[in-house]
Amino acid sequence: MQICAKSTVQQGLAIALMLSISPRLWGIEEVFHAELVYPQERGELQLSLVPSLRSQGGERNTVTTLAVEYGLTEQWQVEVAWDSSGEVEIGSKYAWMQLRPNLHMAAAFDLRYPLNDLDSDFSEGFIEYEPSLLLARDFPRLGNLQLFLQTGIGLVERAGHHRELNDDEPAANEFSLDIGLFVPRQSFTWTTEISWSNNRWNRGGEENQLLLTPGLVWRFADAVEISFGIPIGLNSDSDDYRLVGQFILEWGD
Repeated sequence: MQICAKSTVQQGLAIALMLSISPRLWGIEEVFHAELVYPQERGELQLSLVPSLRSQGGERNTVTTLAVEYGLTEQWQVEVAWDSSGEVEIGSKYAWMQLRPNLHMAAAFDLRYPLNDLDSDFSEGFIEYEPSLLLARDFPRLGNLQLFLQTGIGLVERAGHHRELNDDEPAANEFSLDIGLFVPRQSFTWTTEISWSNNRWNRGGEENQLLLTPGLVWRFADAVEISFGIPIGLNSDSDDYRLVGQFILEWGD
């Protein structure tokens, strides 16, 4: 009887642990700037459509991104994305869950390459290599609140020059830091992120963006997620505001 009771307790703890770390049970797959630590499960495919609008100084432009993620194992996923500005991205992420109770970590690498005309309004003309580190800490006693962090560096290589060399942006590497939290409430999840990117520390860089992004994620079916966020610029170098939507579909084994 004691052995049976002990086994039952262990099984209960294991189930509770799974419930405390599963983002799907909380109704969330993605936030708006940072990448979450969780990889796609083995054999799982995720399709994301992300339209966005940016406004700065009275000028507005829109970009739509299409991304596909696939889980190779329970810890490792790959991704490919394309956006309407003509940039393609290939990425990979490997996660270590439960390094300590409710503490998770992942390492990611992304490669971005411009396919569009370098003289278009959208292209900066850089190939970018971006390694990053992701951390997450769950707080089951606080309504399954999670704090998350992503930090990385974008190493740039010039893909070409504009016709007018004065239009070339400085080939400056960029540091980025995203810190945020989400709080699940049944099928809805509230998110908040602070995102900072800066390249002024090298090669004559001119960018220093700081954004605050409140958002709402709604998972209304087992494999469908819709979310909406409003990034707000906190300094003069940032966009005045952005509007970002996300539509996500999943298929799995």
